[in-house]
Amino acid sequence: MERTLRKPGWARALVTGGSAGIGEALARALAARGTALVLVARRQEPLERLAAELHASHDLETEVLSADLTDKTDLAQVESRLEERQRPIDLLVNKRRQRD
Repeated sequence: MERTLRKPGWARALVTGGSAGIGEALARALAARGTALVLVARRQEPLERLAAELHASHDLETEVLSADLTDKTDLAQVESRLEERQRPIDLLVNKRRQRD
């Protein structure tokens, strides 16, 4: 019996911790299924690199938010993006690394 994977119904996902590790792997998997991405992490350069790669390889919209989620101002920026109605987020993947 052939098994078919269904594509998720998510139009756009916000992925925290998206610049490396599990967050990056989740972003890649979502992109492969056609989900537009908002990538969030502290380091801007790796986010930009990944966003450009996923945009080019999957022809989907990508956004980058450089934010430290332990900083109240940065966190407010991410919360604001989650509330945006023009380009709504319908999946939140909150995977960020705990710092010691």
